[in-house]
Amino acid sequence: AKYHGAEVFVTSSSEEKLAAARALGAKGGVNYRAAEWGKQLRNLTGGVDLVIDSAGGAVVNTALNALNNGGRFVFFGATLGNPPDGLEMAKLFFRQVRIQGTTMGTPAEFRAMVDFINRYRIEPVVDQVLKLEDAAEAYRKLEMSEQMGKLVLLNFTGSDFCSSCMRLHKEVFPAPAFTAVRLFTNPEGWVAQFTGDGIARRFPLCAS
Repeated sequence: AKYHGAEVFVTSSSEEKLAAARALGAKGGVNYRAAEWGKQLRNLTGGVDLVIDSAGGAVVNTALNALNNGGRFVFFGATLGNPPDGLEMAKLFFRQVRIQGTTMGTPAEFRAMVDFINRYRIEPVVDQVLKLEDAAEAYRKLEMSEQMGKLVLLNFTGSDFCSSCMRLHKEVFPAPAFTAVRLFTNPEGWVAQFTGDGIARRFPLCAS
């Protein structure tokens, strides 16, 4: 959104995550666990033209109230279920708000997105890379909202990971599951970059 000229504001569950989002380019944000966070968001932004949501649940009406007249609410998930109190219908039609569900695009739009990501060298934010056998821990982190970015599960054996830093050993690559693997160093050490499906991903490696 920022590359298209939008001013981006976010909601999150902690001040640390909000600070991380601002470091990534967000103009500001509010903690949705705070009392009257919707009013805080409205005061911070003056109203928004577009809300993108994947949660649903009790936050929907608060998010809708942050929209300007003629604004859009686009959702691509409902992890928190339906709004428990229903929708405030009068506000929606008086303010000409549009609600749109999406399954995130057509194959052609997906290819355009991948081209855009590669053109601007946009990298996903990865919170932690875990072994597949640690899937329960990954789900626990998700349930407690501890992650900042994506949790990645890799189907490697325990010996492929360093017991000290829990990073994959450099010698694991190139792995047959991935194509176009490139190893390089940066100030933080060894990194593996691979593009198995057209999207460049990077993971820090253990060189010991």
